[in-house]
Amino acid sequence: MIELLVVIAIISVLASAIIVAINPAERIREARDAKRKSDTGQIVNALQAYYAAYGRFPLENLCDSSKGTTTTGSICFYSSNNPPAGTDWSTTSGIYQLVTQGFIKRLPIDPKNTGNYAINDSYYYRYEPVPTSLQITDATEQCGKTGEDICAYYYIAARLEYQGGAYTWRCGDRPNMTNPVGCREVPYTIQQN
Repeated sequence: MIELLVVIAIISVLASAIIVAINPAERIREARDAKRKSDTGQIVNALQAYYAAYGRFPLENLCDSSKGTTTTGSICFYSSNNPPAGTDWSTTSGIYQLVTQGFIKRLPIDPKNTGNYAINDSYYYRYEPVPTSLQITDATEQCGKTGEDICAYYYIAARLEYQGGAYTWRCGDRPNMTNPVGCREVPYTIQQN
């Protein structure tokens, strides 16, 4: 009987050590980050196909994100106190043309798709096209409106849970980005660059 209790105790200790070593919460965060990278890759492929067909990227509202869209206020930085309050991409946003024109079946949404900056829980995808002039200011970041430059460049951002949300997975093709064009992890405070 004592031998059985000793074996059960040893198995319990080993099982606890394995669970601690595996760290399931960390593996879940890594899986969500991998999905974010895959999802943004799908959007990038659809954007490139759209550009090949029309010679420009889709228009935007002031903030187009997987939490919806807004046309007033500040753009949708992850550090914003007022991200869009929706739960999916707006069917009236410019990027939704990727769906209506058949370039992608459905615009993916972030695995968490939250926007609570107060508790450091802002995770959603955002789309920003950039005019040929490469002029970007927070208040007038729109392109393709009447009399303005076409949307010639873009970036897609997805905040990662890696290192407590300090990084963003950003894909973009703007030639004056601080970080080289393409898809890479950048500090989320400089997601545009």
